Amino acid sequence: MSLAPLILLPPSEGKSPGGLQRRGRDDFETDLGAARERLRAVLGAVMKERTPEELAKLFGVRGDFFDRAVKANMAAVAEEGPWLPAWRRFNGVVWQYLEPQRLTPSERGRILIPNALTGLTWGTDSVADFRLTMKVSLPGVGVLSRWWQPAVTPVLSRLARRRVIVDFLPAEHAQSVAYQDLDPERIIRVRFVSLDGSRAVGHDAKAVKGALAHHVVRHGITDIASFRFAHFSVERTAHEVVVRAGER
Repeated sequence: MSLAPLILLPPSEGKSPGGLQRRGRDDFETDLGAARERLRAVLGAVMKERTPEELAKLFGVRGDFFDRAVKANMAAVAEEGPWLPAWRRFNGVVWQYLEPQRLTPSERGRILIPNALTGLTWGTDSVADFRLTMKVSLPGVGVLSRWWQPAVTPVLSRLARRRVIVDFLPAEHAQSVAYQDLDPERIIRVRFVSLDGSRAVGHDAKAVKGALAHHVVRHGITDIASFRFAHFSVERTAHEVVVRAGER
């Protein structure tokens, strides 16, 4: 009997605030600890040296959101917390439709989340509040998606030896993975397309991504073609799943 698949899912810009002052589990600290420490040092220096206007542009936030971003990032740099499990921290549209609260702990523990702060985390690992995207470029580090790639890829390669990985990542987060170094037989990539074959975007595309990810975590991929959500349908080949928008 084959093991249930892992899924690669992006984080969300929307995050629940607060959490516990005591840090919980973090299974990737051994693999990624050195890279994380380097990133925190660089980010901390940038936040001390740049003006509020420059930081607002870097983090892509203004007003009250900027104040929260600065406070959260400074706490994350100092590893002061607070921490929440990733499945509770991320609360954007994809995660709302993923409905992680309806998953079991073991199911939430098969969700892998590449992200700008820690490189990679399980859905059940502790994550600080933060405001940082894979598109950000930092001095001496460069664009974070590319910078994380050499650290994240070997971890995924190791995990893919035992389980198939179903990949829901958008381009921004997919750049943190060197796919040429992974066994193509172990990766199933998911694409979301509109009627004309172009990339599907917007609220509906995010909603169906979350709902399909929930389906895969709960039920695997053997009957994925039976999945239905609103006006979307699913087509599967050996190494790809195409989620196609239909007529409303």
